[in-house]
Amino acid sequence: MTTKQHDYQIIALFCLMGFVSGLPYALVTSTFHAWLSVSDVSIQYVGWFGLVAIPFALKPLWAAMVDWLRTRCRWPLEHVYLLVTSLLAVILLSVSYSPRAIAQTTVVCMALGCFLCATADISIDAMRICYVTSHLQGLVTSWFVIFYRVAFVLSGGLALVIAQHTGWSYLYFYMGLLYFISSYVGYLGILYSRHLFQINAIDRPQVSMVHDIWHWFTRSRREILNVVCFLLLFKFHGIFLTSLLQVFLLRETGMSLAFIGLMQKSFGMIATFLGGLLGGYLSKYLNVAHGVRLTIVLQLIAAAIFMSMASGALIPTPWLVASAVYMESFCLGISTTFVTVMITRRCDLTLAATQYALFTAMIDWQRALISPLSAAVQTNLGWSGYFFVSTVMIPFVLRAVSRHRAPLSFVDPVTITDGSTTS
Repeated sequence: MTTKQHDYQIIALFCLMGFVSGLPYALVTSTFHAWLSVSDVSIQYVGWFGLVAIPFALKPLWAAMVDWLRTRCRWPLEHVYLLVTSLLAVILLSVSYSPRAIAQTTVVCMALGCFLCATADISIDAMRICYVTSHLQGLVTSWFVIFYRVAFVLSGGLALVIAQHTGWSYLYFYMGLLYFISSYVGYLGILYSRHLFQINAIDRPQVSMVHDIWHWFTRSRREILNVVCFLLLFKFHGIFLTSLLQVFLLRETGMSLAFIGLMQKSFGMIATFLGGLLGGYLSKYLNVAHGVRLTIVLQLIAAAIFMSMASGALIPTPWLVASAVYMESFCLGISTTFVTVMITRRCDLTLAATQYALFTAMIDWQRALISPLSAAVQTNLGWSGYFFVSTVMIPFVLRAVSRHRAPLSFVDPVTITDGSTTS
């Protein structure tokens, strides 16, 4: 088998892993919220249930356990993955036997399911970081994200259609069975393709994991701060703009609900896929700085179109609205891929799970905290001010990129060379 065929095999395998990673997320969050919404429960109860999703924002607290099992107990990552995904499949299948969403056992299963889902993400991300060589990271990441989104649409959108015709219990049975089969096939694929991965023995002194993490923080605190600031600045525009974009499209453009749904969920999703693919291919030939500049230019064009429609300078037409939504979704795909590749390439193999979970959790917290801020900005400044504020961080991003060319790596130069360790 040629090198190119090996690369295609690895990409195909992590397409499946992306599907496995994305499938359960909606099942334990938004889809279950929909089940609660149509059940005889109060809005307050539905709102409080949102707290069970906290594990996704707090996953760095136990991501170190995955690194500890891998480096100290010598557990291969695929064994951790198999254990966690098997337990999660059992949880989803158990929910299918519950007659009501508000049953105590169902709520407990969903809370445990959120924890296992976050842990499965940790193990899958760690495999993608540790097993895939640097020259393939861009393409693997772009396809991984695409199939993650496909699975999310399946379990968060199509699942509601299935539930309407078969009932919620059958939905969770089918989805649990699909998750079990796909996750086990992914495990077999990892075993079959193990000879293609760059799996390196970690030859480190047997000190505590806490010591390793503390040493990383103290040794690289400035570089860590640079990366965190860059991520928060770079993701601000997309998170801030999309938080109320659907409200603007429905209330201010005069477009029908069906048209907005088609634009956002169909063409918008296609644009996100294409943007992710472009970001993956560009990451092979461009550094982070060039990719960020390209994304910023496209974001400014999309924001200018929305701002012009909000101020009345442009009349919202179906073509104009579709173009703006398509461009914003395209930017989202590119930026997501570039950010994921950037974080992946800067993870130390010894602490891959901990580092990746920490920086992605920062984005999750930013998304949660920006929603109230965006509503306050729109209330006080109107839609034109809202779209203008979404661009205020862009000059700081350009300054960060110009000053550092890219956020500095937070690992020792001798730790990773082309995806491998050099002890």
